[in-house]
Amino acid sequence: MPWSETVRYANKKQGYHGGATLQEVLVPIGVFVTPDRAVEGWEALPEHTPAWWSRAEGQSATSTAPPLTIQQFTSPEALQGSLFTALEQPESATPRVDWIAPLLSSTVFTAQRRTAGRMAPDDRVVTTFLRALEARHNRISRHMLAQELGQPESRLRGLLVGLQRLLNIDGYQVVAVDEATGTVELNRTLLDRQFQIV
Repeated sequence: MPWSETVRYANKKQGYHGGATLQEVLVPIGVFVTPDRAVEGWEALPEHTPAWWSRAEGQSATSTAPPLTIQQFTSPEALQGSLFTALEQPESATPRVDWIAPLLSSTVFTAQRRTAGRMAPDDRVVTTFLRALEARHNRISRHMLAQELGQPESRLRGLLVGLQRLLNIDGYQVVAVDEATGTVELNRTLLDRQFQIV
């Protein structure tokens, strides 16, 4: 059986079953409790799943990989492709415009922070929140947002209420939460207009 993650079968076997690598023989253990309970001396941590795990995060449901053609290979390594090739995006030639710093220093934002009081999250949380949405075309699942903010999902509701109180002006939904789909959306056009960001 394979003893190393670098072992690759040749064409004849075309697959894997079992193994003796550390990944195969170690058993992960998880302790799960309901959100209203706590285990003394333990701290709840947010789940960490890769962004490509959920199609809701903007990943395409169809594969962009070319069809596989059967041919003779001289090396078994030639059969091994990269799982993440389709996700690797070339760096943009145009520099990213920093719109968050002008937002945080605007007079409207300062007034909103005074109105929100203690419910308003600090600027670091606001920045992380806005960057996470920007990276996902202004729409993110609650699960991924909790992971980006480094918070358990059970604490996300309170954070979102604070963010909405801070960024939603006069009832306009700059930040909207869709409870049915479990997604959070940012209306950038409305945000720019409400906070007078040029």
